[in-house]
Amino acid sequence: MTTASIQSGNTADDQALIIKIRLSDDDMGSKEDEDRMFKLDDELRDAITKAQAGDYDGHEFGAGNFTVYIYGASAERLFEVAWPILALYEFRAGSHAIKRYGKPGAKKDIVPLDKKAEA
Repeated sequence: MTTASIQSGNTADDQALIIKIRLSDDDMGSKEDEDRMFKLDDELRDAITKAQAGDYDGHEFGAGNFTVYIYGASAERLFEVAWPILALYEFRAGSHAIKRYGKPGAKKDIVPLDKKAEA
C-alpha cells in the first residue's frame, strides 16, 4: 500500500521534499555557491524525472539559502531518490531537507544535511 493511499484525500502532489542549503553569506552566496547549486539543481531534477518520483518545481536563492522544491505522492520516495545525490555534497551547518507528509501544515521530518545523517 502506498503512502498516498494510506492518507485518504491526498492528491498525487500533496507531499513534498524541500531542501534548504545554507550559502556562504547571508544574501545570495558566492559565485562558487551558485555554480555548485546549479549543478546540484540539475542533478536532482534529472534524478526525480528519471525515477518518475514526482515533480521538480524549481529553486530559489535568497536570505543566505538555496531552496529546492519537489512535490509528489511520497515524501519518502522523493528523499530516497534525492539522498544519493545530496550525500555527494558537503553542506554548511543549518542545511537540511524537509520531508512533508501532506499539504502545508502537515507532519514533517527534518533531516540535517550538514552532518551526513544516514537516510
